[in-house]
Amino acid sequence: GLVDALEMRRHRAGDVIVDEGDAGNSFFMIGRGRVIVSIRNAAGSRVYMTSLSDGDCFGEHAFFTGEPRNARVEAVEATVTLEASKVILDRLVAHFPRVRDSLHTFYKERVAELLLAKSEIFGSLDLKTRRTFAERFRFDTVEAGQVVVCEGDDPDAFYAIKAGAVEVVTGAPQAEVGLATLGRGEIFGEMGALLGSKRTASVRAIERCELLTMRAVDLRRLLEAHGDVRAIIDRKIEERAKATRTIDLERRSV
Repeated sequence: GLVDALEMRRHRAGDVIVDEGDAGNSFFMIGRGRVIVSIRNAAGSRVYMTSLSDGDCFGEHAFFTGEPRNARVEAVEATVTLEASKVILDRLVAHFPRVRDSLHTFYKERVAELLLAKSEIFGSLDLKTRRTFAERFRFDTVEAGQVVVCEGDDPDAFYAIKAGAVEVVTGAPQAEVGLATLGRGEIFGEMGALLGSKRTASVRAIERCELLTMRAVDLRRLLEAHGDVRAIIDRKIEERAKATRTIDLERRSV
């Protein structure tokens, strides 16, 4: 049966069960023990994501995408896991289609948590708040050439790039100026969504992109319910504004 096809593995405290960047698309369930999940952020520092214990699962990112592992999972005590290969899981969801729906929701929220943790603005949120925010994202797909954000528009959402790349531009089409290229793991549109100010640039997909999208109204409702988080984010916005002003002054003095 399917249960018999699961492989039981034993891990000692300190063992890295899967590491960020590893190949592999199997899915793990913790039978006994505890692990910690961490990622390396843009600055190269290791960021704690969560701890998992009896009955929890990990490995869903590689299962759904076929991409390398996107986090490190390390045993913090003697741990027993059950490992299911993609072939076994595919057989399982073929028999029980609702399992795939549950796994997909689980996966979406894990991806959203990870992208928020890597964000300059949202990276300081505590684990519980990150999870609350992650639940409000949806998956969207945009095709190459599609405009996601249009300069001058009112902000209705902000976005995290799960896969693909976008270009940030400003100005009329005939005199367009490129500002940046953003790729997997980066966030855009958050300042407009947070401040309610009109878009200051356009964002266009360079290739087919998978995006996580949160409506601006949902973001503002979450912030109203979490006043302490609003204060943290306001500080981050001010830090970014100061850094931008400093860069502008340095450019003018050259």
